[in-house]
Amino acid sequence: MIVELTKEETEAIMEQFNESEDMVNAPAHYQSEAGIQCWDAQLAAVGRDGFIAHCRATALKYLWRAGDKDPRKEAEDLRKAAWYLQKAAELIEQ
Repeated sequence: MIVELTKEETEAIMEQFNESEDMVNAPAHYQSEAGIQCWDAQLAAVGRDGFIAHCRATALKYLWRAGDKDPRKEAEDLRKAAWYLQKAAELIEQ
C-alpha cells in the first residue's frame, strides 16, 4: 500500500525527526549498535594526523553545500562544519 503525504505532512514529520535527534553531535546513523560513534572508529583507524586531515576536508564539504537551501538545513550544515573544525583544533592542541 502506497500512502501519499502532502508537503505539509512531510515537513511536519521531518521536523519531528530532526527535533528528536542531535544531527550535529550525535546522529544515530553514525553510531553502532554497541554505541561507538563513527568518528571514534575513524580516529582509531587513521590516527591523529589522518583524522585531523579528515576533519578539515569534511568541514570544507559542509561549508560547500551550505548555501541556497532551507535555512534550517543550511544552519545544520554550518554547525557540522564548525563541529569538525573544533574537533581538529582539539586534537591539534592535545
